[in-house]
Amino acid sequence: MTLPRPGRVPIWNPRRCGEFEESTFRHEPKQGRFSVTATIDFQGDSESVLPLARRLAETRRLSLALAEPLSAEDQVVQPMEDASPTKWHLAHTTWFFETFVLKPHLAGFRTLDERFAYCFNSYYEAAGPRQPRPKRGLLTRPSLEDVLRYRRHIDAAIDAIFKTGVVERNRAVTELIELGINHEQQHQELILTDILALFAAQPLRPAYRPSRPSPGTSRGEGTGPAR
Repeated sequence: MTLPRPGRVPIWNPRRCGEFEESTFRHEPKQGRFSVTATIDFQGDSESVLPLARRLAETRRLSLALAEPLSAEDQVVQPMEDASPTKWHLAHTTWFFETFVLKPHLAGFRTLDERFAYCFNSYYEAAGPRQPRPKRGLLTRPSLEDVLRYRRHIDAAIDAIFKTGVVERNRAVTELIELGINHEQQHQELILTDILALFAAQPLRPAYRPSRPSPGTSRGEGTGPAR
């Protein structure tokens, strides 16, 4: 792919995202899980921005992988005021890229839903009003599927901004993307700590992932106390 010459910024066309979205998202109702693959697929020829694009794609993919063991219901609940639902974390990290990278720097960018800004802003006063932190667990809408669609929409736009050459030419954009990566990594830690707090409050004592048998333990041999 040849990057555009300086001064020529292609206009992002959101109509072209349909085929892209359909090929990278599938809902598996039998398992009750949403399976989403990475949607940032920049394959440019610039040595300077390709590593950044790869790290961004890996980070975005990891967030979805952390949420994959959870049910849709798990991702809505807020166990305490200091915690946030997994769905909110997935949307908030997406809102960050939309607000600080895409809206100011991608010509022709269109937001998926302007109302999401109120739902998924956190403490950025300059970015406008927001849902109070203690009430994030009340956000049953947008649904989890809507949030995943929101992530696909923004990932497609991030892919587009790499292809325009803006990231390569504008160091400020590069630094914003780097900041967004670090920001999402921070929220990945919060996803795990918040789901741990949620599961600790559940009477059924669910496990985030099935435990692996210890080395040398035969299948079916328990490690807990005798009953």
